[in-house]
Amino acid sequence: MSAADQSPLESEAKAVTGFKVLQCNPVGSITKIILFDTFDFEVRGRFGKLNFSSFPNLVHLDLGGCELGGNIPPQIGNLWTLRHLGLSTCNLSGELPPSLRNLTRLEFLHISYNGIHGPIPSTLGQLTNLQSLCLSGNQISESIPSEI
Repeated sequence: MSAADQSPLESEAKAVTGFKVLQCNPVGSITKIILFDTFDFEVRGRFGKLNFSSFPNLVHLDLGGCELGGNIPPQIGNLWTLRHLGLSTCNLSGELPPSLRNLTRLEFLHISYNGIHGPIPSTLGQLTNLQSLCLSGNQISESIPSEI
C-alpha cells in the first residue's frame, strides 16, 4: 500500500510506531504524545524524521527528558493544532526554527536546558495565545524581542 492509499489514521499509526504514551480523540486520531523522562525509549534520530503532517489533530507534544539530539526540525511548524510543546532537557542544539511562528494556537512552549543558541525569533510574538514560554538553560544570544 502506498502512502497515498493510506487513511489519515493509518498514516498517524505508522508515524508513531514504537511510541509508548499516546492519547486519541473519539475517532481514533492522536491528540497527545507524552514521553517525558522516558530515558529507556530510543527516539534519538527519529524526531527529525517524523512526518509531522501525519498528526492533524495533535494538541499536546511533550518529549521532555528524552535524548532527541540534533536540531528542532522546521517541519514542527506543520503541527498547527498544537497547544502544548515540551522539549526541555532533550539535548537539542541549533537555533529555534522560524516555523514555530506557525503554531498560532500554542499556549505552552518549554524548550529549556538544551544547547539552543542564537536569538529568540521575533516571530514568536505572533503566538498570541502563548501563556508560558521557558527557554532557560540555553545559550540565547540576545535579549527578548519587544514583539514578545
